[in-house]
Amino acid sequence: MTPSSHTSIEFDEIDIGVASKTLASDMEQDEKRTSQSKDTRYPDQDIVRYVTESLYREDEFSFLRLEFLQRLNIVNHEVALVRMKSQLRATAQASPAQLHKLAVALRDYTTAIRDYHFIHQHTTHLEKPASLDRKLLLKAYFMQPTDDNDPYEDTYVLLSPSHRATSSLDSLRAFLLRNLPVQFTYTASEKQRRRNDYREGKPPQNLSPAVDGVVRFAISFVGGAFVVVPMLIMSFDQSDVKSLITVSASVTLFGLIVSLCIRVSSIETLVATATYAAVLVVFVGSTSGTGSG
Repeated sequence: MTPSSHTSIEFDEIDIGVASKTLASDMEQDEKRTSQSKDTRYPDQDIVRYVTESLYREDEFSFLRLEFLQRLNIVNHEVALVRMKSQLRATAQASPAQLHKLAVALRDYTTAIRDYHFIHQHTTHLEKPASLDRKLLLKAYFMQPTDDNDPYEDTYVLLSPSHRATSSLDSLRAFLLRNLPVQFTYTASEKQRRRNDYREGKPPQNLSPAVDGVVRFAISFVGGAFVVVPMLIMSFDQSDVKSLITVSASVTLFGLIVSLCIRVSSIETLVATATYAAVLVVFVGSTSGTGSG
């Protein structure tokens, strides 16, 4: 083998080695770019797609309450403030910088408590089927291989200002909102705002004028019946025992219906029941006087 052939083989080996290193470097760079694209893809793409799908799936946006993180945040501020307190008591003096740091820490601590109170007082739990659907959707978009212990397992809630309208209703109005056809219970504005819920037959959040009118008529009709029916019963075959039993049963039933079906205070319930009883007693007294005369 000639020297030139040795030189050619050496150059070939060098070229192969350089090509292998170049290929390995290119593959490593491709992996890095792929990894970076995976890491940076969901903040600007998946989040937009997720929110778009959530707009299609639900009229009201639900979110995680993150109870663990909320409590962790509060305890973290507490520990930091206690350490500040210990240091200030040990030195028996406070510099302007320390006082400024203390003011910021106290403000952050108060804000954390206020946020915790708000998320508990002004939210309502999402129903279990909807909560599971929301959890699976989050996991489908954002679950990472490095995530441990199912981080999307949490309490899912809805903001509840719109729910206060139904929470303050009496039992009768709430019952009719849940059981009457949605074509009758939804207002025109709520039909536009909650189209998905309307199509799915979910109960409305606001009291419609139609339902309120039905309830008012029912209450007035039942109220009149409570006065007329006992009077008719006591008018025939009059006797003191019959009148006593009729008045006692009517007053008891009236008080029960007022307290369970109509949202009024205890004082208003007492006044209404006493007034009703007084009307029946006056009627009994007048009929008894007429019969004895």
